[in-house]
Amino acid sequence: MSPRLFWSITTMQARKIMSYRADFWISALFGFVIQMGVVYFLWDAMFRESGQERIGGYTFRPMLMYYVMVLLISKVVNVRMGDGMVAGDIYDGGLSRYILYPTNYFLFKFAQRLGDLTPALVQITVFGTFCALLFRTPELEIDAAGMLMGAVSLFAATTLMFALTIPFETIAFWADNVWSLNVMLRFAVQLFGGMMMPMTLYPEWARAALHWLPFRYVFDVPVNVILGRIGVGEWLLGLVVCAAWLTIVSAVTALLWRRGSRTYTGVGM
Repeated sequence: MSPRLFWSITTMQARKIMSYRADFWISALFGFVIQMGVVYFLWDAMFRESGQERIGGYTFRPMLMYYVMVLLISKVVNVRMGDGMVAGDIYDGGLSRYILYPTNYFLFKFAQRLGDLTPALVQITVFGTFCALLFRTPELEIDAAGMLMGAVSLFAATTLMFALTIPFETIAFWADNVWSLNVMLRFAVQLFGGMMMPMTLYPEWARAALHWLPFRYVFDVPVNVILGRIGVGEWLLGLVVCAAWLTIVSAVTALLWRRGSRTYTGVGM
């Protein structure tokens, strides 16, 4: 696929997503406020009842900022996840038109995914900046270098999440429903990736094991890079681990795709 075609698909998808601006801002604002309200009162009660100033290496304001970034990043990495991104094309026979296109199917889908990220990137910029000023504290070292590294980690995270989703979607060649598999994947990533709670709350042996699994590079690493809690060395190691998992998952996807496409009839369900 040429860069020009890739960019055209991405921008076209972004324009479609941002067509209803009023609905976008209303749902984004209310959803974010409600989620952060739950997080605020939950951790306020935990800090107050425990009598501790620091839990899992975080004081109260940095903990809130951690969840701000987790909630915003989740809107990026979870976009189009589990909505039949590939399975839907297999079930309704829509995959046939992509087979006829003179381009790579997965690159086409990834370009669409990047277009879908536009609303989430707007939310990260607006809400993230506002909350960084609201929860400002000397413990938070948010600077230009950290934000640049965080942007790279965020791109790696959404690419990794896209790659992890595809093998489960291709099971649709043989199964009538893959929705439950996507739910299982989402739960595993949220539980072991740092969305439900910071990785520092896990036992040491669990953190050591999760360090080499792909999950923490979806949430934990991008968030802590932006918050200035991860140095350049660990950041670079994380990118290497992401690249390794992308290679492994891509090989699995290629195997499933070759075998599954031989059974594809294109008639739909």
